[in-house]
Amino acid sequence: MQVISQVNTILFNLLVLRGISDSRGKVWRCHPNQLYVVEITMPNYTNDSFDKNDPEYLTLSMLEMFPLVSCLKPQEALSKLKLQQTCKLSLC
Repeated sequence: MQVISQVNTILFNLLVLRGISDSRGKVWRCHPNQLYVVEITMPNYTNDSFDKNDPEYLTLSMLEMFPLVSCLKPQEALSKLKLQQTCKLSLC
């Protein structure tokens, strides 16, 4: 449970406040040109299977304010590119 709390704090500080600090008070600010990618495997929750006070649920609900990007397998990406090229030529 403490690990999830620390993850919440780090993600909030890095992604929302745009900076993190250590125990000695040293602060690192994010440069405006920096991009941070966070990879998270989302659990499969149903509406009745979670406790809204569970720290894991709170972490996941905080992440809903950020864009969701799905990574495609190389073959899927190639198929989508080919489809886009076909559609441009035939005006799909």
